[in-house]
Amino acid sequence: MKLLIFIQLILTTYAFVPDYFSITKPGNQFQPANIIELLAINPNIRTLIRCAILCDRNIQCRTFDYDSVSKQCRLFEGSIDTGVLLSVSSASAVGSIKIDESLYDLYNASSDACVNNRFLVSDTLNNWCHCPIHTYWNESICVNQRYDGEVCANDNWCRTDLNMTCVSSICTGNGSSPLISSTTVTTTITKTTSTTSSSTSSSTSSSSTTTTSTSSSSSSTSSSSSTSSSTTTTTTTTTTSTSSTTTAMSTVAPPCPPQPVSNGTLLYLMNPTSSIYPNYTCYAYTWTATALSATLSFFFRHDPGGWMIDDVSVYYGTTQKIINGGFETGNLTGWTHSGNCAINYGQAYLGSSYAKSGSWYYYDPCSTYSGSNSSGDTISQTFSTIAGGTYTISFWLTNYDCCNPTEIANITLI
Repeated sequence: MKLLIFIQLILTTYAFVPDYFSITKPGNQFQPANIIELLAINPNIRTLIRCAILCDRNIQCRTFDYDSVSKQCRLFEGSIDTGVLLSVSSASAVGSIKIDESLYDLYNASSDACVNNRFLVSDTLNNWCHCPIHTYWNESICVNQRYDGEVCANDNWCRTDLNMTCVSSICTGNGSSPLISSTTVTTTITKTTSTTSSSTSSSTSSSSTTTTSTSSSSSSTSSSSSTSSSTTTTTTTTTTSTSSTTTAMSTVAPPCPPQPVSNGTLLYLMNPTSSIYPNYTCYAYTWTATALSATLSFFFRHDPGGWMIDDVSVYYGTTQKIINGGFETGNLTGWTHSGNCAINYGQAYLGSSYAKSGSWYYYDPCSTYSGSNSSGDTISQTFSTIAGGTYTISFWLTNYDCCNPTEIANITLI
């Protein structure tokens, strides 16, 4: 028996859009077709309904699972029919958004028709409504792109972000994640066993016997004794065996050589002497987590012009921890914006000629002036971590127009 959750969204432009989620019975967990479909792991989510709302707010999310004991909510971009339901504890359940053709009536309409639409992207640059990232149009609805070895009609059916193409009607290429490398971890286990054996010879003893014969004329006595001693022999044998277990862990290679960092400031730029736009600079870091979560923050201030950032990634192995790092949702979904600007502020902008990749990028022209209380603004994102785990952080940054003493970029990981 399935439970239906009905979420009502009151949108500023198009009033009322209903979303339905189908919830499995307790005892299920979702396993996606590929781990890169994991969009986010949200801790401390109090109810399943709140988890469903988080999924609803992310245009890429189609499936989620929720554990009522750990309060963990996981979001996935794959539809429920593309993955597998695993049998787990009764505290876990899986929810999936119910998709039908009516949700895509505005496909291929002009961009203003699908502003704030949950299921379609409003592309103002090309003036049309199209499918979200990692999905394609199958003439009825937007469905998930496919992986290596799956049937395809053209390249758009395949995960092109993984450098896959449709060859002879089959998706062919790297079906795991872009720029995959592999590291090998070898664990050696030494086991020592000790065996002790004892043997004891039997010990026998015969007592002496004395016979006395007495006559009136003489007396004689005879005796005899026999003794055998007891001997115990102990042998100890120690055997040591060594076995090795080799585990291969795939990781996503960063777009530029990374440098090791610890908690704190990753990058601080102040008063650049020139503008590198339209070129972007790649920054990459390796970082070891010390807690169960971390926050990546980008603080910007700029007079005149602004800072531009794109393709923000945090990978743990092949798992992407950042939501909407390329801003391809057309907004700041997944990010928290804060700060105070005198004029202008940072937001997602459309323009493939300005973006490092894709069609969208983040542009922050936050400015201040003498006498104002503005200091700059920040976008940040908190993600779950495993203490002791190694993470790879990367992003592309450029500055548009310059140069003024108030230009600051401060990127931190705490």
